[in-house]
Amino acid sequence: MNTARTLISFDGDWTLAYDPDNRGLAANWHQSPPDVGLAAIQLPVMQAQGLAEHGGVGWFFHTFDGDPAWLDRHGAVQLEAANYPLEAWLNGARLGSHPGGGAPAHLPATPHLRAGSNLLAIRIAMGAGDSPPLYRYPLDTPGRVSLSVTPRAHLAGVFIQPDMRRKRVAVQVTGPEGATVDLQIEGTACHVQGAPGELVLEFPEFEAWTPDAPRCYTLAATLTAADGSVDQVKIPFAMREFTVKDNRYFLNNRPLYLKAVASFPHYPANLRADKLDLLLKREVELAKNAGFNALRIEGGPAPARLLDWASELGLLVFQTLAPPAASTDFEVTAGAIIARDRNQPALAAWCGLPSGGRFAAAVRAADPTRLLLCDGAEAEPQALWRPYRDAAEPCDAYTRTPGVPVRPFSLDQLRLSGDPDRLNTELALMAGGVSRWEDGSPAGAAAQVAFEANFPERQLDRCLTNTDRFYEASLDLQLESIRAQLDAIRCNTRNAGYCVRYLCDGPGVTPFGLADVRRQPKPALKALRAIQQEVRPAIQMQKYNLVPREEAGVAITLINEARIEGRGELSLQVVGPTNQVLWKKKRLVKIPRHARELWAGEIAASGSPGPHQFVVRLTQDRRLIGENAVSLHVVQPPKAEPVEINVLGGRSPFRSACGRFARLGNMLAPVHVIPPLANTIRAYPANDLMQVLAQVAEGAVAIVFQPPADWNDLAASADPALRVESRSLAEPGLVAHHYAKLHPILEGLPSRDLMRQPYQNVLPLRAFVSPGDEEISGVHCRYADGGEWWGANLVVRRLGAGRVVFTHLRILEHLGQDPVADRFFANLLQHFSRRSVPASETVEFDQKSAEWLNQERNNTLRKWMLIGSFPNWDGRSGHDTAHPPESSVDFDGVYPGWYRAVQWKPWWSRESEQHRIDFDAALDADAAPCRYATAYAYAEFSCDRRQEIVLSLESAGLLKAWLNGTPVLDSATESGDRGKSGHAWVRQGRNMLLIKCSKGPGPFDLSASVEVDSEVPLILNWWK
Repeated sequence: MNTARTLISFDGDWTLAYDPDNRGLAANWHQSPPDVGLAAIQLPVMQAQGLAEHGGVGWFFHTFDGDPAWLDRHGAVQLEAANYPLEAWLNGARLGSHPGGGAPAHLPATPHLRAGSNLLAIRIAMGAGDSPPLYRYPLDTPGRVSLSVTPRAHLAGVFIQPDMRRKRVAVQVTGPEGATVDLQIEGTACHVQGAPGELVLEFPEFEAWTPDAPRCYTLAATLTAADGSVDQVKIPFAMREFTVKDNRYFLNNRPLYLKAVASFPHYPANLRADKLDLLLKREVELAKNAGFNALRIEGGPAPARLLDWASELGLLVFQTLAPPAASTDFEVTAGAIIARDRNQPALAAWCGLPSGGRFAAAVRAADPTRLLLCDGAEAEPQALWRPYRDAAEPCDAYTRTPGVPVRPFSLDQLRLSGDPDRLNTELALMAGGVSRWEDGSPAGAAAQVAFEANFPERQLDRCLTNTDRFYEASLDLQLESIRAQLDAIRCNTRNAGYCVRYLCDGPGVTPFGLADVRRQPKPALKALRAIQQEVRPAIQMQKYNLVPREEAGVAITLINEARIEGRGELSLQVVGPTNQVLWKKKRLVKIPRHARELWAGEIAASGSPGPHQFVVRLTQDRRLIGENAVSLHVVQPPKAEPVEINVLGGRSPFRSACGRFARLGNMLAPVHVIPPLANTIRAYPANDLMQVLAQVAEGAVAIVFQPPADWNDLAASADPALRVESRSLAEPGLVAHHYAKLHPILEGLPSRDLMRQPYQNVLPLRAFVSPGDEEISGVHCRYADGGEWWGANLVVRRLGAGRVVFTHLRILEHLGQDPVADRFFANLLQHFSRRSVPASETVEFDQKSAEWLNQERNNTLRKWMLIGSFPNWDGRSGHDTAHPPESSVDFDGVYPGWYRAVQWKPWWSRESEQHRIDFDAALDADAAPCRYATAYAYAEFSCDRRQEIVLSLESAGLLKAWLNGTPVLDSATESGDRGKSGHAWVRQGRNMLLIKCSKGPGPFDLSASVEVDSEVPLILNWWK
C-alpha cells in the first residue's frame, strides 16, 4: 500500500532582498534573485525593523531539489501563517496570493515543480509604520514554510467533534467521491469505515482531557481512492468539553475558575523551526509553572505548534481571530485558521471578534464546537456564543488600568463588579515595571541614553542611587499591584475568572508573553505562582496608614478553590520596622468555603514610625496551606505648631478640614490655601481669588490644590506667571512611577524612593509638565511602546514678591482620614510659611480679572449637583430601579453606590462645551470608568413666566427626566439615538430639573437644553 504523504521543510537558507521602491515585479525578481540587496535570513534586528518602519517590499528566496516522483502527485506550498499580504512564485510561475491576517496559506504548485533545482520566491508587502514583525514570525515571513506532496486523490479535511455525553466521536471527512475512508483511534479497538462525509466512532472507554491530566488520543484517517491510491493523516485529539453554564466556565461538566495570561510570544529572527519549537514549549511551561490554566493569545493567532504543546502539557488556549483589516478577507483568513486549529485539544475558545454581524456567524459556521467570545467595540456590548448554539448571549469582560500603587477605589471595583446574571471575566491590565531598553535598536539606545541623562539631571541619583535601583523599585511596585488586584478579583464571587494582560519586562517590546526579550522568565512569574495558590487568605485593611498605636479593622477572606474542609489553625502577626514581632494571635478556626470570611477584627500599630507588615498563615494538621501579608505604615502625627492660613471659599468643606491642622486666619495670613472648589476656574469666588493673588504678589504664599483644566484662562487674563501645563496620568498603556526626594516637605514620610503604598490615597490623577523653581516630588511616565515623559507633582512659581505652589496631589480630600495626607499638608504649610513675607494690610486686587471671572460665571456656566454611580448591571436595571434621589433630593444624603458610598457633588457645565456633563470625569475620575452605571443630575433655574417648553436631552444612555417632580420623558422605549426630548410646563419663578442617565458600553455623558415654540423668548436664569 502506498501511503506516502511527504512534507518537505524549507527551514533555513533563505535570502532576502529589500525592495523599498517596489521594483521587483518590473525587474522579474521572482524569476531569479537580484544581484544586489541580498542578505542572510539571520539579519540584525534593525534590518528587520527597517522593513516595517520604512515600508516597501521584502522578497524571500529559497532553492530546493525536486524529486521526479513528485511530478505525478499533488504538490502545494504551505505557509504556517503570514500577517501581511503576500504573493508566491515557483520557478517564475505565480502560485497565487494570500491576504495576510495571521492565517495559514495553501498554494498549489503541481504544474510548476521540477525534478531538479527549484526556486521559490515569496513577496511580502508592508506599509510604512507597521509594527516590527520580529516577535511572532521573523521578518514576517510566513512562519514555517514547507512543500506538501500528496496523492492526487487525498484527504482534504478531517474535523473531529468529540461527544462526551454520548461517548462517541463524530468525524467530518472531506475527500473525493467514490473513495473509502477508514478511521481508527490508535491504541483502542474503536474503528469505523465508510464514504467521505460524517462518520461516527463509538468510544465508550475514554479518559477526559484536563489541565492536570492532559490525555490525548490519535485518530488515523486513511483514504483509499477508486484508482487504488492511498492517503493517510494522523491527527491528535482529546475528549473534552468547554462551555459556559450558570455564568461560569465549565470543563467536562465541572466548573473551572479561569486563570489566564495574555501571550504574544517573542520569537527569534530566523526560520529554524527547531529553535522556535523549543521557545513555544517554554512559553507553555512558564504559564503552567506560574499557576495559570489558560493562555489568551493577543495580537493575532498563535502558531500551530504552540497549541500542540498546550495540548500535550495541559493548558487551555483562547485563540484570537483579529477583526478584519482593510487588506484582508475575514472569511478567508479566519476560515484557514479555524481549519488548521479546530482539532486541537487545548483550543477552548475563539475570541477577539466584534459582537455582531457576519464575523461571529462565519466563525460559528466553521466551528460549532467551540465557545466564541466577542469583545465588542467601545460602544458595543460584549457577547458569547456557546458551543452548538446559533444565538449570542450577553457577557462582560472588564479591563482595568489601575496604576501603581493600586488605589483603594480600584480594588473596591474589582471586589464588587460583575452582573450577577452574566458571565464576568476580569481582563486585568496589570501595571508594569520599567527595565532597560534591550532590543538593540538605535531608537532604544537613544531612549536609554535619554533616561540615563534625565536621572542625574532630576537629582534622582541622590535618592535612588542609580537607575538599577529605579528598575528594582518599579518591579516591586508591579508585584505589589498584581498581588492586590488578584486577591480582590478572586474574592469576587461574581467573577468566572481573569486574564493577566500586562506583564511588562521593558519598553520598546511587547508587554505580552511570559519571557523577556532575552528569553528569561519575567520576574513577576515567581510571585504569581504564590499569589495563585488555590488556598490563600486575602486581606482587606480598613486603613493602611496609621498613627502610633492606632487600631484598624481587618477582614480576611479565604480563597478556597481547593475546597478544603475541616478545622485549621490561624496565625496572625504584626511585624515592626526591625522585623520584630509586635503582636500575634493564634486561634482554631473552621475552614470556610471559598470567598467566605475567615477572620475579622482589629490590629494595632506599634509606637515606632515606619513600615510594618501584617502576616496571616493558615495551617491544617501542622501543614501550611495558605499565607499572605500586607504592608502597613505608621506615621508620626504633625507637630503641634499650627500655621496661620486663609482658605479660599468660606463655606467650603475644605475649610473645616484644614482647620484641624492650622489656625484659620484672613487675607493677611502668610499662607493661602486654594482648594479644588470646582471643575472650572470660572466658578471660583472671583473677588476673593483675585485678592489672594494680590496678597501673594506682595510676598505671601498660595498653595493651589488640583487646579482645574481651564486654570490657564485665568493666567491669560491676570498674569502669565500663573500659567502651568499638566497632563493626564490615566492614558491607556501609561505606567507612572512617582518618586519622592529628601526634602522638608516630606519630613516624617517615606522619601528617597518611589512613592509606594503609603501614598496610594494622595497620588495625583495629573502631573505637571511645566518646569518650576525646584522639583520635590516628580513622576516618570512610560508607555508600553517605549515613549516616555517626565512630570512634577509640585511646581513652585514666582508671582511678584511671593510664590504660588501648584500640586495635583489629592491631599485635602483625605485630611483627617489618612495620616500621610495630614503630615504632608502640615509639612507644606510649615515649609512655605518660612518663605512667606505677607503684607501687613490687604492690597488692591486686579478688578479687571475679577470682572472677567464674574462675567464668565454669570454668562457661560450652569451649576449642577451630581450623584452616582449606582448599579446598572445589564444596561437597563438601573433605569428601572428608583434610587434614593427619585424620592427626595437631599444634598447631605449619603447612599450606597455600586462600589462605594456616593453623595451629591457640585459640577459646572460650560457653554463652550455645549454644557456637556462627563459623568466619568465628575464621579469616577479616580477609578476605572463604569461600563454599566446610573447617575443623576440636578439643576435649578428661574424663568419670567409660565410657558410650555421642549426639554431636549442628549446622551448615549437611557434617560428619565422630572421637572418640578413631574415626569417629562422616559427614553426606555425610544430608539438608541443620542437625542431625546419631551414637553413640559415651566412655572414662573424657581424650577427644579432632575435627570437620570443610565449607561451601557460607551460614553457616560449628558447635555440638556430648554427650547420654546414662541416668538417671545423665555428668560431663563440657571443656577450658577
